[in-house]
Amino acid sequence: ARNDPQPPSDAIYTGYSPLGDSSCTICHGTGRTGSVKLAFNGSSSATTYAPGAIIPIQITVNDTGGGRQVWGFELATRFANGKQAGTLAATNVGCPASDTNCTHTLTPIFAQPGITVVTHNNAVNQPGSTFTFTVNWTAPAAGSGQVLFTAAGNAGSGDTNNQSSDHIYLTEVALTAGSTTPPPTVPSNGVV
Repeated sequence: ARNDPQPPSDAIYTGYSPLGDSSCTICHGTGRTGSVKLAFNGSSSATTYAPGAIIPIQITVNDTGGGRQVWGFELATRFANGKQAGTLAATNVGCPASDTNCTHTLTPIFAQPGITVVTHNNAVNQPGSTFTFTVNWTAPAAGSGQVLFTAAGNAGSGDTNNQSSDHIYLTEVALTAGSTTPPPTVPSNGVV
């Protein structure tokens, strides 16, 4: 995996070609023994989002091929027209104690205008077969429509001289706006 602070900020690297994304595989290898999965507020089967809510997103990179030493990711949230959907915020939830800043937001300089992604801030050094990053997403307002989440996960070998030994995994998830529940009405006459 790269030891740079983050991927170069000249593109979006989630591999979603309909919106013009590049892929991490331009520097790293492709994976065959794992995946990257998204969970919304702990649910990997979510189909809707609550408009305006702050929703934690877990990005879990799995790789059972062995020899994985470092972990990274990139996540973008957009509408079908490519415009930014909601707001992404870095968190340190799930980060190793030794890494007080393992995620951050990034505005790609040559990618689609007005897009902010969230990515790793240096690869997380932790040998194993899985790692989960957590970020917060503030959903767009009611009536905004479907949101497309595209992500790339890197299960790195830690060999900075041979980045092709890293394993890149891609995923796409679409969520539609759910209904918002209005607060209960309280009778004005004080009767409960």
